[in-house]
Amino acid sequence: MGYMELGYSLGLTIGPVLASLFYHYFGYSIPFVFCGAIMLGCLFFIKILEIREDEYEEIEFFKILFNPVYII
Repeated sequence: MGYMELGYSLGLTIGPVLASLFYHYFGYSIPFVFCGAIMLGCLFFIKILEIREDEYEEIEFFKILFNPVYII
């Protein structure tokens, strides 16, 4: 829980600062382009870590909780 809260807090702290710096130096659309690039990168990693149907098994709660592949 501590790591999750740390990530959440850092995102809320650093995100607006970075977006305002991008806005100040590069213009209005660059923060949106940057966020879109991050989302496309996340989709790329989700596609890599995708679970195939032939490898599917009954997923238990503790497997999801402690295995980052199932979380992503």
